[in-house]
Amino acid sequence: MLGEASGGLCLMRSPDGGGSWSTPMELTGDLDLWLSPTSVLAAGDSWFAPCLMPSGGGMGLTVWRAPKGASLMNRKAWTQGPVSSPLAQMIPSAPGAGFGVPVAGAAVAWRDPVLAKMFDVRHPWHGEGVLQVLGATSSGRQHWAALMRLATGDLSLSPQPTPDGEPWVWLPLPGGHDKFDLFYDEPGRTHWLLGSRGSAGLALGKEASEEGGLHRIGLWSSENLVDWSFKTTVVSGGEGPAGIRCDPSAAVCGNDLAWVCRAGDVRSRNARETTQLICGRVAHFRSKSA
Repeated sequence: MLGEASGGLCLMRSPDGGGSWSTPMELTGDLDLWLSPTSVLAAGDSWFAPCLMPSGGGMGLTVWRAPKGASLMNRKAWTQGPVSSPLAQMIPSAPGAGFGVPVAGAAVAWRDPVLAKMFDVRHPWHGEGVLQVLGATSSGRQHWAALMRLATGDLSLSPQPTPDGEPWVWLPLPGGHDKFDLFYDEPGRTHWLLGSRGSAGLALGKEASEEGGLHRIGLWSSENLVDWSFKTTVVSGGEGPAGIRCDPSAAVCGNDLAWVCRAGDVRSRNARETTQLICGRVAHFRSKSA
């Protein structure tokens, strides 16, 4: 288990499937790091974990790597990559995506990065020693995220280039304005995303990240991380802070998808003051259709 504790990252090990746990091992000491749920990715002969840490007056991206087969409870097994500049400093030379992205005056920043690997050899993003980093982003629009390219050799980050070499930073992504979970399902050769369904209408600027868009969590699928098909609403809540449903995580359990998310109740006073975790299961999720 990898998670945050007092700002840094800690590891725990269970020898019996979760019945008991080792004493937490501090991996990063007193570094101030932010980590997304289920963000660890296995690719090639290594494990990778992206996180955010202070850089240049904002939060930059960095990625940790450990070889498969090594004792992950040994600090020496882990290598940290360089820390990128904050997103707002990386995009001035990159063109906007159009469609009002980013919205003028938006405080552009990373949130909750996850890693993905493109397995389709026909896809222009496919390549040996390359992964993609997708991060929920405050762009002033809902359902847009930021995209970066990770070189697994030196763990350096750079904008994902288009086939003609131009930087590609902005990506339309369901729930890309808030924390989402993204995973690849090998049996169906499909990427699946669990994220916020957003608010009705065209939320712009500050409205794009306010609580109006955090009451429903949906499930989408894609073969290429660009074209997404909506499958089903996983959970929804009522109006106001009590109905908040956000920050989902999921795991495949046979033919079903088990999920968990943060939720508000009558004690909640705002969108981030959730008071409980709720969970459920989407039966036969691969066969779902909108």
